[in-house]
Amino acid sequence: MNKHVLLLAGLLSVGATAQAQWATQPIGFPNSFATPYFVKGVDANTVWTIGYDLDEGSGSDYARSTNGGVTWSAAR
Repeated sequence: MNKHVLLLAGLLSVGATAQAQWATQPIGFPNSFATPYFVKGVDANTVWTIGYDLDEGSGSDYARSTNGGVTWSAAR
């Protein structure tokens, strides 16, 4: 019985830890309607994304983060 309780507690704590890793960060594309479309992690720190405007159907904005997505540099 104790093994089952410990296993359940361990599984619940792993699930809670995995969810805590995600945080929403503003990218700040020049086009305020642009949404991150394609996100590519190059390594643990460098991330690139394309800003795609669904209304216009264009993806002319891009952004890069060099600190794992904490802050972004966006351009057109």
